[in-house]
Amino acid sequence: MCSLLHQSSVRPYVLYFSPQLDPELSSLADNSPVGAMYVEGGPADLSISADVSNVAPAVSGNAILPVSNTSVNYEFHCFFSDVDVAAGQPDSLGLPTAVAAADDVTVIQSRLDPGQSISVGLSASLSIPSGSCADIQCLCCYFTEGAGASYVDRDLGNDDFCLDMSSKIACVPGEKLNWRGLNATKIIQRESSVW
Repeated sequence: MCSLLHQSSVRPYVLYFSPQLDPELSSLADNSPVGAMYVEGGPADLSISADVSNVAPAVSGNAILPVSNTSVNYEFHCFFSDVDVAAGQPDSLGLPTAVAAADDVTVIQSRLDPGQSISVGLSASLSIPSGSCADIQCLCCYFTEGAGASYVDRDLGNDDFCLDMSSKIACVPGEKLNWRGLNATKIIQRESSVW
């Protein structure tokens, strides 16, 4: 399974002056229709669900408080990666990161008590550049504190999650489709239906 440790700026004052608040991106799922493929050179319009948990100690009583109006507690970002970075390998593609919009903004404005989770529907549009397609293995997403967030995140190392997307990427070398992740019979059926 792909996973990611996102590197963020260090804020030492957080360690001394903020309450124990620790949201975590605990899971990520691709909600695209069964059989959906993302094609080289085109946009990948993704439908994703993300679970955010408050893993602060229950005894702390430190809830992530609700926000309103234009404020949000979380801002999500997604990108394609070439490796399972949890294995200690750095991402070498450096593809652009896109902001993932929440399908229901009230979910990312809501209160989150210690030990509880929320599920957020997300939409993001990423591109699959020619020349990088064959190297894409994972979809990685992370969150940051949103504009007007009611907390300061104490642990930036658990705000990320990656999914293996290698079977959903279709690369186009020349004129022929190379459907990675599908068996040879399906490749032949697809190519014969095109011509």
